[in-house]
Amino acid sequence: MKTIGIIDLGSNTFHLLIAKVTSPQQFEEVYKEAFFVKLASEGIEKIGDKPFQKGIEIMVHFAEKCKNFNVSEIKAMGTATLRRAENAPFFMQQVYEKTGIEVAVISGDEEALLIAGGVHLAIPFIEEKVLIMDIGGGSVEFIISEGETIYWSKSFPIGISILYNYFHKKDPISEEEIVKLTHFLDESLVDLMAILRVHNVNHLVGASGTFDVLEDFLSDVSIKNKHATTVSVSHVFPVLDEIIKKSLVQRLEYKEIPETRAEMIVAAMVLIKFVLTEGKFSFLTYSSFAMKEGILRTFMKG
Repeated sequence: MKTIGIIDLGSNTFHLLIAKVTSPQQFEEVYKEAFFVKLASEGIEKIGDKPFQKGIEIMVHFAEKCKNFNVSEIKAMGTATLRRAENAPFFMQQVYEKTGIEVAVISGDEEALLIAGGVHLAIPFIEEKVLIMDIGGGSVEFIISEGETIYWSKSFPIGISILYNYFHKKDPISEEEIVKLTHFLDESLVDLMAILRVHNVNHLVGASGTFDVLEDFLSDVSIKNKHATTVSVSHVFPVLDEIIKKSLVQRLEYKEIPETRAEMIVAAMVLIKFVLTEGKFSFLTYSSFAMKEGILRTFMKG
């Protein structure tokens, strides 16, 4: 039974998952951790000096962890910022020179399929058509699936770092900024809304990340499973509205909002509210599995 190391180099967060594959449908988690690197904090077209250096340091740290746990194979994948930043090739070259880890940059479509694979491990009990949503720093992925069947998927370059940098200038966010952001989402997500009119979907599945926060806020009114939590959308809107109207200082007072997420989370809440409203969803399920588990699933399936 070999030990696998999975590294997800996201535009906001770098994730490490070390696991042993025990069967085609199961794995044993050995170790995991995540660090907010914020590669896209200074824009997605170029990685700034500070996040560049932090990213290298975290990758060196991850390489040491993999060595300590006797990892036999490492799979590292980069997403939106490493797809677009002009200095991404140099960043990946530095990672390889300092760690020996080769980073594979995947397309938005590949990212969406891996996310769907990870989510399926968490919610095999949902036997209906769902829309999976994964909010990254540089892009947002949407997938319509039913069990193993994927009907549609698309990656949109409107990640939370982009939305925050363009639309959230005042603290707390102003009504004018919310209107501008909502209008931008209305224009950017035309394809999503069109496909939702074709498919009868009333269940949104949020993949890890920002949805962690909503899970913590809504724990008293949720139905919990091993790797997923489901709640009626009617309980979600009041929480979204509460977070959106708060200043950064006020958001930092909530135990449910990690300090590392507090700065950009308002833009994410506006995005989630837009999708829930325009998509007319009835239920929201939080999946604790996302892309890194999807990568691991490729090993499980052989």
